[in-house]
Amino acid sequence: MNNNDSITAKPLILWFLNHNLQEERLRSQIAEMKQQGLGGFFMHWLDCEEPYMSAHWLRALDVIIDEAARQGLEAWLYDEAWCPSCFAGCRILAQRPDLQLKTIWGKKFDLLDGKVFSFDFELMKILRVCAMPTRNGIPIPDEAIDLSRELGTVIDGSPTPYRHKHGYYPHVKPVEHWRNSGSKHLWRLKWQPPAGEWRIYILCIREMLTHEGQNQLDVLNPESIALFLEETHEVYKKRYAQYFGNIIPGIMTDEPKYWPMPWTKTLPDKFEQRYKIAFTEIAPALFDESFPNAAALNVAYHQLTSDMFRENYIVPMGNWCRKHNLRLVGHISPEECLREEVLYTGSIPRLLESFAIPGTDLIIQAVGDRNNPALNLGPKMASSVASQCGKREVFVEYGACCNENLSLTELKHMVDWLMVTGCNMLCHHGFSYSLEAMRKYATGLSLGTGMRLWAHWSIMGNYIEKRSALLREYRPTNRLAVLKPQTAIRAQLHNSAPIEEKYIELIGRLMQAHIGFDLIDEDTAAEWKSAAGTLKCGCADYSSIIIPPVPFMTQLAADKLATFATQGGRLIAIDHLPFVLELTGIIEWPVECIRCNLDNVTQYFKPDAKINGPDSEDIFLYRGENDAGDELLFLVNMLDRAVTICCNEMPLKLPPFGSFIPGIDTPYDQDTISKQHITIEQLWQVDSDKLNHIPLYQSSTHFNITPGFNEIYLVFEEAEIEKLTESLLINGVKPDLRGAFPGFIYDESNRLLPLNTTAGELVIEYDNSTFATLLVAGDFAAFKSHNGWQLTPKPYQTLFLDNISCGYPFLNGTLKFSTNIDIPKNLSQVTLQLPERCGVAELWLDRMYRGICAWEPNSIYIDKLMAGRHRLELRCSGTVIGILKDQAERFGIDGQPQLQYPIQQKSKKLQKKGVKHLTFEKRCDILNMLS
Repeated sequence: MNNNDSITAKPLILWFLNHNLQEERLRSQIAEMKQQGLGGFFMHWLDCEEPYMSAHWLRALDVIIDEAARQGLEAWLYDEAWCPSCFAGCRILAQRPDLQLKTIWGKKFDLLDGKVFSFDFELMKILRVCAMPTRNGIPIPDEAIDLSRELGTVIDGSPTPYRHKHGYYPHVKPVEHWRNSGSKHLWRLKWQPPAGEWRIYILCIREMLTHEGQNQLDVLNPESIALFLEETHEVYKKRYAQYFGNIIPGIMTDEPKYWPMPWTKTLPDKFEQRYKIAFTEIAPALFDESFPNAAALNVAYHQLTSDMFRENYIVPMGNWCRKHNLRLVGHISPEECLREEVLYTGSIPRLLESFAIPGTDLIIQAVGDRNNPALNLGPKMASSVASQCGKREVFVEYGACCNENLSLTELKHMVDWLMVTGCNMLCHHGFSYSLEAMRKYATGLSLGTGMRLWAHWSIMGNYIEKRSALLREYRPTNRLAVLKPQTAIRAQLHNSAPIEEKYIELIGRLMQAHIGFDLIDEDTAAEWKSAAGTLKCGCADYSSIIIPPVPFMTQLAADKLATFATQGGRLIAIDHLPFVLELTGIIEWPVECIRCNLDNVTQYFKPDAKINGPDSEDIFLYRGENDAGDELLFLVNMLDRAVTICCNEMPLKLPPFGSFIPGIDTPYDQDTISKQHITIEQLWQVDSDKLNHIPLYQSSTHFNITPGFNEIYLVFEEAEIEKLTESLLINGVKPDLRGAFPGFIYDESNRLLPLNTTAGELVIEYDNSTFATLLVAGDFAAFKSHNGWQLTPKPYQTLFLDNISCGYPFLNGTLKFSTNIDIPKNLSQVTLQLPERCGVAELWLDRMYRGICAWEPNSIYIDKLMAGRHRLELRCSGTVIGILKDQAERFGIDGQPQLQYPIQQKSKKLQKKGVKHLTFEKRCDILNMLS
């Protein structure tokens, strides 16, 4: 395996450079990233005010790269102005419109009884227009009639005349008259068929920029990648070559793709050279599954376009990066749907072979649990390619399109799931240079220096770094592979759902049974080698292959798998054997193998670990080995409740969404140790570090204000003054927004306008369809009432640490709960238990920071606590604020914290061994002895 030890194991981040880029702000944000535990960032132009690839943009990158070097961070390049990659910020098509992406557009119509047929459609380049007689619904290609001469242009005229009041000649008085108007030229096919049944095919070349506004390149044309590299990579090389391979480890490409049914000018010749058939003769099969041999012809077309994309675009990109000491990283989308994979990219695993670090993507707030099993396909694909190519790193971009109330607990669960499915190079999507106006909503929840998650991001950064380093050292060595049904999907694109559903179910059953496996793609069959019962796919060796329930596979894959089976390899077919599909016909495949159904396929394999318990199927497992042959197990609880299991006969309790690595982590359940406790029953003093905020997401919001305070402000953004000026009313009066002053709620662009609250009532109205950011902020507590909000002075004391009862429903900051507690004697091994914790809680003891609780277990270890009075302070983080937020989020503690400590103090030597240095099995023995 290769070893990219120079790549940081810390998390990376997509840095959205989305405004005017100022040196001081760039450097300060990089310093923040360093402080929060990031290892680097991708420099992502995103709706930036600096023109893409201009001198202004490059000068900003000069500053960024210089500061990254000073801070010891990695500054990764990003190869596009947005996503998907492969249009160079529209720069190429501005010069070469002939290189725009093109697709095949097709229609078919059935005619009866010799009736005249007429159809209008947009002016496009004609590929073929013909009619074929049909018998029993099957067209007869040999009897096709060319209809190209039945085609002509017409005007799409308006059926309603209008009174023309304008003159046609300068200096001549206009003469009014009635006339009709035509606005658009169209093709019209008009034909009267002979008697009988006929099928008409209209096939055209559709230019996506012209007809769909898709500013993308023809990625099947090798000229496209040459110009793309010239416009981006070569520019960066000329300026930053000395940083390649060190400060700039690589470059990210993001979702390059074509569109369904891609076309390029060389496609007909390539098709005829490969398959010995004229493409225009068989093109109707791409739109008519009843066309003779349509399944095989569809496979041939999609195989060819996939190969052309790989050979003419992805491979040259990977070669350029290797030549110039850059690692190509990123992902190909969509990964979770086999049908869309065929339509947009061809074969993702085949493309990822050209990446130095294969990758995947997660663009929703979800994980691959029972509700979303298809999400497991992307990570498993990328991890499998890494194993087959001998690479340790597996990239993932995650965190996009998440909700505003995303917590660190939920984020950790997403990270754990991605890691347990094979990812170990994590890039968060993303961090916004500016959150001004709509910038904060570009891709769901973006991090920013004023956002809640950012304040404690170092916890996530440290966690990811440790886990990633382990998973890069301990890589999967799976001996089982599942065949990816590429041919079957290509053959039955219009009816692929049953194939995909069975395939996803098979993947899920193997994961639930804790059986390690990789995925192999039919497109790589030419490189498969078999000997002595082993199928060798690159650097990976498989002794068992599962064929999912599919109708077809290619002759090449069938031959390789048959040889594998005859040499002693274990070949298992689910439900039935597929047929071999070739242009010459459909052939039976008489191979000796095991046949079973989905219900009993797992009985043929030994799990990577023996996990028992009522919820064992919802524990995901990762097994890896290092170069010395040592084993690492990584378990993740996919449920939102605690579970008790046995792993290799050792008892283990996992908290909700919890994870555990035996031999590395401390067991979660230590209830067997007898403990005493001190319950904290005192009132807590309450304070906040920010103004409380209420988002105004309705067109009218009513406030009742308790007399006695006046610090209330209307918060808006300077960039949105024009939006608000037209419709904003405060108690029925248009306010003068020029009286606002700068303030910081979550961005430097915030403006605060003092509000007059003497009336005791406040009604704020505005046109919320403008999507302006509008808040009411102040030093108040806010309680929801039947007709709006009740605003009161903020509370001073409380018993329960609950932001809702304290009247802080949308606080984007920290609530501080503090109290004094008397300790009767010296204590050691003390833990502060935080019942029903929501959000993040920091512990400050006697004004010193002692720890943080961001996810389970709900406790903070203190160790020694001397007799006497102590000052306890819990700083609980507030919720994210925004106009998309429609309900309050709980944070704090619902209950009374406890200080817990053992009844009998054991020797430090024993405790130290039990917690930090012994194996998982020995550790459990010691815990049992202590109990």
